[in-house]
Amino acid sequence: MLSVILLISLGAAEFKVRDMGELKAVWKRKLDIPVYSIVMNFASTSKVNILPRKWYVKYAIMADKNFFEKTKKLVPGNIIRWYDEKGQKKREFRLKVTPYRDIKISKNKKFVGINYYEHANDSFSTFILFDDRGEELWRTSSKPWIIVTPSPDGKWAVGIPEWEYRGNPIIFYLEKGAKKLEFSDYPKVEFNGNHDFTLSGDYWAWVIGKQWLFIFNRRGEIVFNQKFESGIREIEMANERPYIALYYPEKIVLFDWKKEKTVKEINKVTKFDKILFLPGDTLLLICHADEITIKYFLKDEIVGAFKLPEKHYRRPYITDRIVIFPVDIKKQMIFDLSSKSFIRLVINEEIDRR
Repeated sequence: MLSVILLISLGAAEFKVRDMGELKAVWKRKLDIPVYSIVMNFASTSKVNILPRKWYVKYAIMADKNFFEKTKKLVPGNIIRWYDEKGQKKREFRLKVTPYRDIKISKNKKFVGINYYEHANDSFSTFILFDDRGEELWRTSSKPWIIVTPSPDGKWAVGIPEWEYRGNPIIFYLEKGAKKLEFSDYPKVEFNGNHDFTLSGDYWAWVIGKQWLFIFNRRGEIVFNQKFESGIREIEMANERPYIALYYPEKIVLFDWKKEKTVKEINKVTKFDKILFLPGDTLLLICHADEITIKYFLKDEIVGAFKLPEKHYRRPYITDRIVIFPVDIKKQMIFDLSSKSFIRLVINEEIDRR
């Protein structure tokens, strides 16, 4: 049985107590292969409760079993499984065993892209795109080895060369892979891999050399290009407005790329883990260390700050509705984005998590 304890007061912020009722595990399975990654989905939701009534595993990316047994490290394997709400396997895709692969999931978790080639001396790499039902949508091949990431609408994708091939063109796969467009007019500097789609899939942003920002539309055309202060570590594109958040080690710059001006600069930011645009493009910042601070910066509002009860804190899991802070195997700190409420979830039932 799962039970919930609500946190009533956190720092200076106080929140209403809400009855969560009883939460039950939807399903549990002991899998024959270690899991590298899973994507959750909500089977049904309740307007009364903070959390959805049902969660289920949408699909699971299995780990390389042989590599895991030798090193105890999880890396993407050659199997992807799709599940229904009852935990029954709907579909499975098995890739030919190869050590050269990379799996990319779209920003909205609806599409899975597999990049692979079989041998180190192969001339072409292959990209296959699947939807959330496990159906193959399209595939394409490229030369040389690039890592392709699908758009949130699944209609196009962008391939970036691996670091050893830096200087080669990036490739836009348009019209569901039927059309390829190359772009090579960028500074030939160190790659750092920071890129992001808008949730609509209309635009894609790419930072190179930690200071050059390029934004492209779905036709592969440049709509913005500018050199910024060096040191950009991550970017996050807004959902509705033409905003992009650039974060540095100790500050965040919120930039309007259509008006080409800074909207807001947030200084003295340290130890933050993730920035996220919520509905309405309110920028959420989550700091993480022994203390957690959640802020809505467009409104200059600090929602809450609290100390974690245990020291063993891991990276939070973020969706468009909730933020889950894992404390240990039985305790989770949860923040509801819509109601701005904190809760503590305590798991009383031992669940086989293998």
